Amino acid sequence: MIVAADYERAADYLENMTPPLMASRQLGIADVAENFAGEHDPDGNPWARWSDSYVESGQPGLSILNQTGDLEGSATSPQAWPITAREVFFSFGALPEYGIWHQQGASRQSAGRGQTRFANLDAIAAAEGLEADFGDNSLPARPFAGISDETQFKILDVFDSWFSGAMNFAIGKSGVVQTRTAGGRFGPKLGA
Repeated sequence: MIVAADYERAADYLENMTPPLMASRQLGIADVAENFAGEHDPDGNPWARWSDSYVESGQPGLSILNQTGDLEGSATSPQAWPITAREVFFSFGALPEYGIWHQQGASRQSAGRGQTRFANLDAIAAAEGLEADFGDNSLPARPFAGISDETQFKILDVFDSWFSGAMNFAIGKSGVVQTRTAGGRFGPKLGA
């Protein structure tokens, strides 16, 4: 009866994956924040520096991908990390439209919707009688979304700890059922 009750309690406990998923989301958010702070991808590779023409234009802000804080703010908000019953994932739909361009890189032709990324700037320049010369104007990929190998291991530890919390008994190789203490040590044998 005791073992059956423990199995039932463990099954109920394991049905609710919200605690480890929420902890995993927080680890992911912290990792993406670190990517912005260190200006590197999830593997630690530095982002491409600003192009010379962009630096010469006087446009650069204090740091790459963080001129207004909108992209980092949305990438590190819980809304960008939805949790379902069984998973947590990163959603580019929660970011400003340009977020995916920075993540994957973009050429003048890759903005979609049948227009180039700079079509509106070409039109403005033409309307003002100016010559629009944006050159190649490709945007290098600067991946910020994703988690490092270290964070993946931390998430595994979260799930391991969560799973271990479901079981307060163990069945040894001999088939003997024993309780487990909070520290993971074996306690008294059940049914003996």
